[in-house]
Amino acid sequence: MYPDKLQASAGLANNPPGKKLDICYRLSIQALKQGWRVGGIPTTELVRPSPGLYKEILLSIVPVMWTLLSESLLIRARSDSV
Repeated sequence: MYPDKLQASAGLANNPPGKKLDICYRLSIQALKQGWRVGGIPTTELVRPSPGLYKEILLSIVPVMWTLLSESLLIRARSDSV
């Protein structure tokens, strides 16, 4: 399946631009559900992050947790309806 079809099947075709992290997480979850291999790319940070960057990193946890919670609730709702 091509990325645009994967994005459409994940229900992400018309999301607002502020949801970029959420879209990435949902695409990864959808790819895993469809049996795709998903991997990370290891990196080494050579610069020391600024306090603003630490704040951005911490705030990025919120969309991750929201996405995982909503996906788990969707799975639970589907299993309860069957």
